[in-house]
Amino acid sequence: MVKNILLSTFCFLCSLSLMANDDVFPGILGLNTNRGMKQTSNNEIIFETRGYDIIISENKKGSIENDKTLSSFRRKNKIKEDVESRYINILDKRLMVIEGEEPTEAPDINIYTTYYLYNNADGKSYNVIAITKEKQRDVSLEELFVEAFLNKELDKYISDSWIAENINFAGRNIELGTACIWKSPNNVYHQRGQVSWSEFPSYEEASDFLNTRMDLNEAYQTVILSNDYIEIILDGVPTMAYRIVYAPINNYYLPLAVYYAVEEIRGHFVSCIMSHYVYNRGDFEMPLLLEEFMTIPTLPEWANNPFDVQTPEYVSEEAKELNKSIIPSWEVQAITMLPVGTLKNAFDAALGVGFSIGIPIKHNQAIDIATKFAFPTDAKRFNCLYENELHNTKIKGGIVSLGLRYRYQLQLKKDIYLTPYLGLGVFSITSDIVEKIDKNDNKIYYSPTTFDAYAGTNLRYKNVGIFAEYRISPFFGNRANLGGSSFSLGVSYNFQLNY
Repeated sequence: MVKNILLSTFCFLCSLSLMANDDVFPGILGLNTNRGMKQTSNNEIIFETRGYDIIISENKKGSIENDKTLSSFRRKNKIKEDVESRYINILDKRLMVIEGEEPTEAPDINIYTTYYLYNNADGKSYNVIAITKEKQRDVSLEELFVEAFLNKELDKYISDSWIAENINFAGRNIELGTACIWKSPNNVYHQRGQVSWSEFPSYEEASDFLNTRMDLNEAYQTVILSNDYIEIILDGVPTMAYRIVYAPINNYYLPLAVYYAVEEIRGHFVSCIMSHYVYNRGDFEMPLLLEEFMTIPTLPEWANNPFDVQTPEYVSEEAKELNKSIIPSWEVQAITMLPVGTLKNAFDAALGVGFSIGIPIKHNQAIDIATKFAFPTDAKRFNCLYENELHNTKIKGGIVSLGLRYRYQLQLKKDIYLTPYLGLGVFSITSDIVEKIDKNDNKIYYSPTTFDAYAGTNLRYKNVGIFAEYRISPFFGNRANLGGSSFSLGVSYNFQLNY
C-alpha cells in the first residue's frame, strides 16, 4: 500500500515536471547536429524556444579553470578579454557565465549571447551552453533552461533526425513526408518555401518577437518592393499578416515574399514567418509547404491571374545600386604578357585574351574558372628537353593557362572596386616538336605543360578595369633554358548575366 502511494506520488511529480517544462518552454525542440550519433565527442545540440536560439557544445578539450582554454574560447567566439565572467551554481554544477552583446544593422536592436561553461567529471573537457536572444534577455529563464538541461528534463524534446517528416505546430501534428528538412529547430524548408515559428506564453511576447524579426529583416534586406497587411487563414484561424516582398540581393535570385503573422492557435501563442520566392509582388502562388500552414481567402485586386505568364518585376533604382556591389560573375580580359628571366628565351611579349566565369560564395567573394590564350609577337628558338633529347624549338601555336581563381572585392568608392585575386592551374605552350602523326596525317605538336600559380589585382570603375598579375610556371623537367615567370597587364570588362 505504502509502495503504491510512493510510486503514484513519484509519477505525479514527474508529470508535473514535464508539464512545467511545456509551460515555461512552449514548443521547445532540439536537434542533434551529429544526426544519429547522439552523445559522441564534440556533440552539438540546437534548441529553439520562446525566440531563444540555444547551442549546446559538449566535450570540448580543456578546463574552464585553465587560462589558455578560456583565452582560446574567447578568441574563437570573438569575446573581448575585458568582458568579465562570473560563477554561479546550478544543481551540483559550478558554471562560468560570460555575457556578450553585439549590435545589429537595425537601430536599438542588439543580439545578446550568454555562455554557460562547466567542466565534465574527468576535468579534461568542458561543455558550453550558448543562449542567444535578440533585443532583450531573461536571466531567470536562461538559468531555468540550464537547470532543466542539466537535469536531463529536455532529452525527450531532442531529435536525431533532420528530416522533418512529422512536426508539431501549435499542438497539431502535421505529416510532411521525407522531402522536408529542418533548417534549424522549428524552421522547416521544402523546395521554394520555408516556415519558421516560435511559441510564447503570451500574445504580447509573441508579437514583440515578430516585430523584432521584421525590423531585423528590413535592415538586412534593405530594399522593399511592397508591404501589405492582408487577411490570411493561419492553420484554420483567421488573422491578419504582413506580406512584405523584398528585392533580390543579387541577380541569381527572385524577389522573396515573407508573411509575418502572430495568433493564438489552440491555446498556443505563435509567432510565424512563412516565405517563398516570387516572380513579382503580385505573384501569390504558394509552394506546397506554405499551403500546409496558411491560405489566403481573398486575393487582392492587384494579384496576378494564376494563368498568366509571369515575368520578373522591375527592380527599383535602389535595388540596382545594391546589385552593383555584388561581385561580377563574368570577366573578359585583353592581355599583354611580358616574360621574366629565362622565359625571355622563348619570346619578348605576347598578346591575348582571358575569360572567366565565377560562382559567388559571398556577397564580395567568388571562385572562378579562368582561362587565358596568348600568342607571342616574336617567337624565339629555345632548347627544350623531349624524351631525353634536347630539341631546338620555338612556340608554334600559343600559350594557354587554365585553372581556378579566388577573388575578393573591396568597394573603395561609389562604382570603384579593388579586387585582388589568387589562382592555381596549369600553364602550357605549344612547340614545333612533332609528337606524333594521327591517322589523317595531321601532326600533333608537343606542348610542355606545368603547374601554374599567380596573384594579381584589378582596379575597376563600373564594368571596366585595369589589372596586373604575376605568375610562376616553372618548367622543371622538360626545359633546358626555359623559365616560367611572367607579368601580365591589361584591361578587363566585368558583368553579370540576369537569369
